[in-house]
Amino acid sequence: MKCNFDSIGFVIGSFVLLGVPQSISLVSTFELFTSIYSLDSNITLLADRDELEQAPSHDSLQSIDAEIDYPIVAADTWMTEKGVPWSELVMIRSEHQDDYLAVLDRFYDAESSPNHPGISSLWSRQQLQVYGYGQCIYCEVEHPAYPVSAASLKVGDRVFHLQGGDSSFVISEEVAWALKNAPPYEVWLRIAIAGGSNYTTRPIGPNTIAAWQTLYQDAEPVEVAALPEAPTTQVSRLPDNLPADLPVIDESTWRQQSGVPWSQPLIVRDDFNGDYLAVLDRDYSSSGFFSRTTSGILTNWSADQLAVHAYEEEESYLMSYSCWSVRQLVLQIGQQTFYLKGENNIFRISDDLASVLASQPLETPRLSYPQSNGEVITREIGPGTVEAWSVIYGTAEVE
Repeated sequence: MKCNFDSIGFVIGSFVLLGVPQSISLVSTFELFTSIYSLDSNITLLADRDELEQAPSHDSLQSIDAEIDYPIVAADTWMTEKGVPWSELVMIRSEHQDDYLAVLDRFYDAESSPNHPGISSLWSRQQLQVYGYGQCIYCEVEHPAYPVSAASLKVGDRVFHLQGGDSSFVISEEVAWALKNAPPYEVWLRIAIAGGSNYTTRPIGPNTIAAWQTLYQDAEPVEVAALPEAPTTQVSRLPDNLPADLPVIDESTWRQQSGVPWSQPLIVRDDFNGDYLAVLDRDYSSSGFFSRTTSGILTNWSADQLAVHAYEEEESYLMSYSCWSVRQLVLQIGQQTFYLKGENNIFRISDDLASVLASQPLETPRLSYPQSNGEVITREIGPGTVEAWSVIYGTAEVE
């Protein structure tokens, strides 16, 4: 799966003028209905993708209060349709299944970009549908929807790594109970676009959270011990006695490259899994003049994992940005070769590999990965990053 973003612009010398309108955060208002509805409460926590594909795509509404005239929204166009009633209860209509109750949420702002899109989400009793929300003034669809491969939800202090994929995720009974009791302004949704090559974290609007009280009113608390173990993401925690002047960047925006202090220890602010110490590296190559193509890879090295972002950017009259999922890496350090396998562009750092990284190898490390066309390319790791490895993986102190 790839993420592709196109926009029209004009190149004048080294300046690019883009025809992209400024967007604003949209949070609509709604009236919270207090009537009681009978919803299908057959909730199943699905442990893998095969089970998800066998489950019903949506839950059916068994009975509807005839006095409530819910807005009707089409099931196949809500993510790109204009005039959608956001953050209020709506009836989703499909030609292939019964109508069902849901609430739609969307967040994007003036800082939204092709590499950091907004999020559109549809919350029903049993499932979450979610897409990256794009902007393209000259495209056939003004706001294209980007498929989502992974989603995590933070409610208060709790983090849920949702089961599913292909923009459809299960609302387990445990998650439904958390949503029913969610505090306003304390819910965040993190999505991975294009198989994990691009992450975005956005808040859920307070009116959507209020609507959950009706949508998930029949949810009951579940004993955590009775639930199957859900996948979790472990990242390093901040060590003690770090200098107060260390650079700080955000986990959801470092892939945008703007203002990132490369090849030096820094703190990555992660509201989901906890802040962590890391070093970021970048290697890329460019070709062309009037039509310029740049391709490269960004790497985020922390104590427990390596996160990567492979990309290609073309600058001409038509500007485009592409990124893709990377599931295999080959890391060459001197005479040692490490074959890494990961998911959503995240790779575990083993103890053996951490020991080698901490030793500050003299040879220039090289990282090989597949490009979007399948061709394998090799990039070098910068000397500043290699030096910082002794801090991230060893006992060296941050200067």
